[in-house]
Amino acid sequence: MPKGGVANRAIKALNVLPGQHKLGKGKRFKFLTFQDLINRVDVSRDVYRDTTTKLQLAPADGAESFFQQYLAEWSELDLTADFKTFANEVYPLSQSLAQLLHYRKRVVRSLLGQLRQPRCTCSLALLDLVAHLARDLRDEFWPFFPDAVRAITLVLDAPPADEGPTADAELFAAAFRALAFLFKYLLRQLLGEPSAVLPLYRPLLGHEREHVRNFAAESLAFLVRKIAQRQSQPEDDEGGQLNSTMRAMFAFCTPPEPEPENAEGAEATEGDGPWEALQGGVAATLFESVKGVGNRLHSNAEQMLSLLFEHIQPPPPEAQDPASAAALQCRRAVVKDVLHRLCQHVRAETAERVWDALHAEVEAAASSWHEIGGEPEEQRLELSVQALAEWSRARLARTRVRRDDKQDAEGDGKEEEAGQRPQKKKRKLLKPTTV
Repeated sequence: MPKGGVANRAIKALNVLPGQHKLGKGKRFKFLTFQDLINRVDVSRDVYRDTTTKLQLAPADGAESFFQQYLAEWSELDLTADFKTFANEVYPLSQSLAQLLHYRKRVVRSLLGQLRQPRCTCSLALLDLVAHLARDLRDEFWPFFPDAVRAITLVLDAPPADEGPTADAELFAAAFRALAFLFKYLLRQLLGEPSAVLPLYRPLLGHEREHVRNFAAESLAFLVRKIAQRQSQPEDDEGGQLNSTMRAMFAFCTPPEPEPENAEGAEATEGDGPWEALQGGVAATLFESVKGVGNRLHSNAEQMLSLLFEHIQPPPPEAQDPASAAALQCRRAVVKDVLHRLCQHVRAETAERVWDALHAEVEAAASSWHEIGGEPEEQRLELSVQALAEWSRARLARTRVRRDDKQDAEGDGKEEEAGQRPQKKKRKLLKPTTV
């Protein structure tokens, strides 16, 4: 993010969505803050749900691979010295698809090596070529997947661009669009080994910048949704692949238990470190996995919510490896954050499935407590009722806010019809600067 408060100032920028070539609604140029530019980026729409452009099924005439086609296009668009050096190195190695497969190690080494360079001036072009190279190589790109994710992570940690917030927003959009395309083209390999991507995504989910965590969650949620669709094929007796993936996500966002001799010092610094940010990133991933379009929920919402409620249940006394108090507290904090995000997303007409999931969990906990009894079942019932009560209060507050906004809008409309000038609320004006 730009330093010196630049992110809080508005700059005059072209009213174009980052990474796209079409104008947004309204004026051609608008004063936009860095946060406004970031909010316009939608990784899922651009990669998975974009219906405005026709899908290119084969390379253009004169090219045998997508990498060759877009290398030629970027050679005309990017005239920086860094890209010229890279293009001169890989151009003789990518004249055909067979040649690209043969020299794939050299091409990937050159591409990722240039991308790792500090202050690289051609990052946008290289990020786009990473996605097209993965589309050409497919299975042959899988061994390079970890190195590609690490290289893209380094781009996100680079210092702010000298060109200003607009260039930074375009860079973030290009980086996560490249990650999303890697997930799309390597989906079969990732579904067979989802544990390979979670450690690589940990720095992104626990990043200090909130928009980086949100973009990482949005791209990783695509994989989680695909895993949920294969839940009918369990991998072990404890549950399916989705359950294992969820356990792994909860595991790497749980702080380690302090040693006895350092217990007092650990209590003093409990809120420090990246753990809160990492828990927020995991919660955002789970929320994006459940979220649908148009304030609706995904088709796997009931399945995901049911698994989430299972992970916050107290362990039975006879369990050989019961979850620690810190782990349970972490899981409950993540689930609470997921419900809060869902409350902000859904509307009254689309919240029925969340209500049904909460009621089903309360009924299951009550039935288990009546049949089995014991302290764990009592704690489960208490947690379920508490979650339902918090959701009810949040939905009631949300409904009141929307009702007040609607009444204010209706009041302004009546004043306009009566010929009176509506009273506008005072808003904090942003000081515009030009670039």
